[in-house]
Amino acid sequence: METLEHLPLVLTVSDGRYIIEQQIGGTVVTIKIGADQATQVGRFLLKEREPDQGDLFADEPGLDQGFDQFWSSYPRRDGRARALDLWKRQRLGNKLQVVLAHLTAIKQTPQWTDQGGKFVPHAGTYLSQRRYLDEVEVEDFSSFR
Repeated sequence: METLEHLPLVLTVSDGRYIIEQQIGGTVVTIKIGADQATQVGRFLLKEREPDQGDLFADEPGLDQGFDQFWSSYPRRDGRARALDLWKRQRLGNKLQVVLAHLTAIKQTPQWTDQGGKFVPHAGTYLSQRRYLDEVEVEDFSSFR
């Protein structure tokens, strides 16, 4: 039997069974969990959490390639740091032309032009939801020449 303890949690592994015990007030609550959950709890208790994906790429050179061009083309200038982080995580420097082509098209739509662009999403939202992969219907193609 092996026990990891980090008050108020105790993880016990015995005969292939995983049990978490937590003291809440004067009562001890016992929960049986699966092997995957036990691994995650064990990492937490041992402070061996996996690093955030953003941390893995923070110092990798060239991941911000093309971001300035995207940012200068994007009509709404809110949340630059979040947008840059998403740009790096998704490695969008390799897809710069796809993103810029989509921006050119989407900026012609009523959602992005009506009411002074009131409904243009933040750049971080645009990138996190991968909206650059959405289809766009454009009625006036004269701006693409």
